[in-house]
Amino acid sequence: MQHNRIRITPPTEHEKKAAPYGLDWDVLFVGQCSDHSNDDRLDLAHIYEDPNVPSRHDTFFHFIGQMESLGIRDSNFGKMRVIAPSWNPVCTMGYAITRRGAERLILDISYRGITGPVDIDIIRKLQQGIIRGYTITPPLFSAWRVDGAKDSDNQALENDQSKLGTGNLNGYSTSLKMSARKEMVKILDLHNWDDVQRALPPRPNPTMTTAEEAEEQEEQRKAKIEKKAIEEAWTTRKLEMGLLMEKWGG
Repeated sequence: MQHNRIRITPPTEHEKKAAPYGLDWDVLFVGQCSDHSNDDRLDLAHIYEDPNVPSRHDTFFHFIGQMESLGIRDSNFGKMRVIAPSWNPVCTMGYAITRRGAERLILDISYRGITGPVDIDIIRKLQQGIIRGYTITPPLFSAWRVDGAKDSDNQALENDQSKLGTGNLNGYSTSLKMSARKEMVKILDLHNWDDVQRALPPRPNPTMTTAEEAEEQEEQRKAKIEKKAIEEAWTTRKLEMGLLMEKWGG
């Protein structure tokens, strides 16, 4: 972000030290439903490699269209991400704001008055050039869907949808390579009692102290050694008796 190819001014020394994502923007969109770049400035795009980009198959068609318009070709889908000046970013699922950006947003959509949904008002300000933004495509954040009423507050249910949907464990996200919601289930999965069983086998007498357990274990060790010695002595004795019987019989 500090060294992208679409900056108007180079980063200041303060920015280099304290702001790895840069300070030359007001709003950074990282979780939009869709965006459409300024048709008059499709040359303004910073394309970079990212191993976490979803495949073309898993990318929403709106983002595919925007990426193609900015120069990403078929062979680069699933490998490249693009940063471009924001022009029509719909939804506000994920975004960052600089301090100056917060001041401008408060001025333009609060003090001067909001005229519609907040994302639509922000779009107007972006297109008017009153605020400056960048959009990352494909986005880093995406809507979580369970195919029910929780998916949207402004869309009616289809005939085959339930109010609750399929539930979080059967939910999904689009345009992401690895969903944090799905990964957290794997990462945080715990089988405590199985782990306890493997690491700490059942104690024969839970009321014993550690010292008493150690003493009992030592006695058991000695008893095993003594039993082994008796068995070896008896085996030796049987061999000797067998040899004597052969001698007498001969």
